[in-house]
Amino acid sequence: MQSSRSKNPRAFQNFVDMVHVISCLVIVALTVFLYINPERYILFFPLVFLISAGLNFITAIYKWRTAGHRKSQKAKAVFFVLLGAALCILTVVSLVSVWG
Repeated sequence: MQSSRSKNPRAFQNFVDMVHVISCLVIVALTVFLYINPERYILFFPLVFLISAGLNFITAIYKWRTAGHRKSQKAKAVFFVLLGAALCILTVVSLVSVWG
């Protein structure tokens, strides 16, 4: 009996692609607002970092699930997790500096 994950192996890849497209459009829109009026939209800075961190975590999950026994792909997944963690730290630092 197969698990529900293996019924459609491309479903998760399609999900990852859609999340990347939508979140990149949101990030571009937020940075346009930030460029136009940074004082008014200062709270968008942490949001951009948070969305980027989420993208890295989703990419890490995708890399890990498709890695199989390839250590290089698992190393890439770990790299994306570390990059996402760094962006989460930048989110917190940005929030503290905006509210501080």
